Amino acid sequence: MAVRKKPSTDKPSTSEDNATTINPLVFISHDTRDAELAEEFSNLLKSASAGALKSFRSSDKKGTQGIEYGQEWYPAIMEKIDEASDVVYAS
Repeated sequence: MAVRKKPSTDKPSTSEDNATTINPLVFISHDTRDAELAEEFSNLLKSASAGALKSFRSSDKKGTQGIEYGQEWYPAIMEKIDEASDVVYAS
């Protein structure tokens, strides 16, 4: 797995940037075959941060931290990537 922090830009900080810092979101990109591993990693992040780190799993089978049933997957993923403070992906 690799971890990528969103690149910083030279633009001034906005309230949206501050919201990301206050409510960090880790986007976990994974294959459906790795859903259990991604869920365990998500649980580890939550536990280690005392619940401060939230996560989104791209292929969440349970529907608790991923795309909601009936939601179009591509716009949902792009939205969560934009909201994410960090991205973790398996290669």
